[in-house]
Amino acid sequence: DLAYNYRNRASLYYQTGQYLNAIDDFNESIRIDLLYKGENSERISNSYNNLANIYMLLGSVELSYEYLIKTLSIQKEIYGSSKTVELATTYNSIGKYWKRKQQYPKALANYHQALNCMRASVGSQHPEVVPIYINFIALFTETAEYDSANYYLNKAEKLQREVSELPTKRLGLLVSQRAKAQLRTGNTSMSIATMQESITIYQEAAGLKHPQLSDVFQELAAIYLVQQDYEAALEAAQQALVSNSVAFTSSDVLQNP
Repeated sequence: DLAYNYRNRASLYYQTGQYLNAIDDFNESIRIDLLYKGENSERISNSYNNLANIYMLLGSVELSYEYLIKTLSIQKEIYGSSKTVELATTYNSIGKYWKRKQQYPKALANYHQALNCMRASVGSQHPEVVPIYINFIALFTETAEYDSANYYLNKAEKLQREVSELPTKRLGLLVSQRAKAQLRTGNTSMSIATMQESITIYQEAAGLKHPQLSDVFQELAAIYLVQQDYEAALEAAQQALVSNSVAFTSSDVLQNP
């Protein structure tokens, strides 16, 4: 199966960041599959979806959207009225596109479609429902609709804690979002405590180095700076550097205070 071989190599290129090579091979697999599988093939749909993801990573947002629409069109032909994980994933990606364009009603409509499809396919208590909730949080935070953002934040954190007893990066993200919500309402002391909880979760889930862990330390440093607690601000800023750099370690902080 020549198309299968091209697609496998494309996936390898994709995973290793060789995006232009991946694009060439995905397109070649699509060309072959169109000849032998027809237009409404699940394999072609998957290849279109991979191309959409690659073009988004490359910053070619409009090309990404074009391939998402192609993906959705084929999925609707394949699955008909069924609500599937695949459809949920595509609607979610289209929602992100519209959010990036600041077309919030369109983004919201696609997030609702994604949520409906995911719930119908795997149930409302499945861990993959959480990322869709997170997209709602991001949208409503961006539009300053904080009550709605908090509604989905509470649902997301509750579900994440129910589906996993172990600390996860996703839970760390949600707890850090709760800290930001507390900060918006002026509850600084509670926000600091919640950020510390988020830091602990991230460290248990991902170790001492993770970009999102660095973000929490930066938020913490900013709060301490406003409070004029310069020693605590410096320590948090140094930890942000440590957690975001493979080359920079805690010993470097000691040597370069």
